[in-house]
Order: sequence, then C-alpha cells, then structure tokens
Amino acid sequence: MQIRPFSALRPPPELADHVAAPPYDVVDTRMARRLAEGNPMSFLRITRPELELPDATDIHDDAVYDRAGANFRAFLEQGYLAADPDPCLYVYRIAVGGHVQTGVVALCSVDDYASNVIRRHEKTRSATETDRTRHIAALGAQAGPVFLLHRDHDRLAGLLAAASEAEAPLYDVATHEGVRHTIWRLSDPEGVVGAFAELDGAYDEAGPDGTFPVGTT
Repeated sequence: MQIRPFSALRPPPELADHVAAPPYDVVDTRMARRLAEGNPMSFLRITRPELELPDATDIHDDAVYDRAGANFRAFLEQGYLAADPDPCLYVYRIAVGGHVQTGVVALCSVDDYASNVIRRHEKTRSATETDRTRHIAALGAQAGPVFLLHRDHDRLAGLLAAASEAEAPLYDVATHEGVRHTIWRLSDPEGVVGAFAELDGAYDEAGPDGTFPVGTT
C-alpha cells in the first residue's frame, strides 16, 4: 500500500482549541450553529458553512459552497490555518474512556483505490459523492479525511509508538465529549512509508451514505 507525506494546512497550536470541530457529518446545521456561536475560528464555518446563511438555505445551494471557499481563504489570510513548510506524516491518536486508536495521517494512492488495494466494502451514495466533490473544488483542498483500517502490523505499531514517545505532540486537545486528540509531526517518514508498503491493503470504512465513522484509523 502506498502512502506519501504532505504539507498539511493546520492551526497554530495556541489556536487548536478554537479551530477544532467535529466532522461535518456528525452534526446538523442547528448543532453546528450552536457549536460555532461566538467563535470565528471554528472549522465548522468551512465544513458546515450554511450555519452562516439563512435558515431556508438548501445545504447543496451554490451559496453554501461559495461561503465554504470564502471562509477557507479567510482562515488562511487570518492565520487560523497555515501550511507546514515541509511535507511530512502525522501520528494521530484518539482516546476515549479506556479505548485508544493510533493512526497515520497521509496521502493515499488513488491507484490503490482503483485497483482494490484499498478495499471498498459497499457503495457510497452519488449525492454524497457530488457534495464532497463540490466542497473540495470550492476550497481547492480536502477538508475531511477518509478513514481506513488495516490489519495489525507489529513494525508499524512500533514505529508509531516510538514517534509518539520521542517528542512533545503538536496538539493535545480534549473535546467536550471527553474525546482526546493527540497529534505528532513525523518529519522522518521513510520507515513508516516502508512499513505501509508491506501491507497487503486497507479497508475503506465508508458508511452507506458515503460518510465515515468518527475516530476510525
């Protein structure tokens, strides 16, 4: 399986608590408005931009995608998001209660998806595919990760554990639901890229509506 480092657009650590937001597909417009109220830095202003538009606005209206693009550009201009200077991978750990999942944030190969190295267990809805395509086009960026699963791999697990112990995390944020998100920057990605190349594939965890479960890595 092929992965590649990339230069993420991410918030400065001191703004992470303000920018962090739940995935677009686990909140409706009303909840998004409540969560973003009084917080101009909430990432929901990019992923659920209809929260800034009149109640009657259809969530697939052109105005919604236009607002997403405008807000995204404003986040960059205001410094709420900035690009890492060099491509890298990120170790991402989610902990809730006694359950901990650790994964890698990376670019995956479209060829692997087309050739079923990334295995698709069900079809996604065309309406959801169109919505996400329009959102990506409006931003010129991907605002929501695709979550994949892979079989246990001892060497990869060891590399991720070592990376998380070697230095302080970029972010360590706890949400109001009690979910803790911890992220490390992996500036030397060769070992992890090589470990992924040893995997025979991964599993696309898309749900029946084309969305992805929170916290699956």
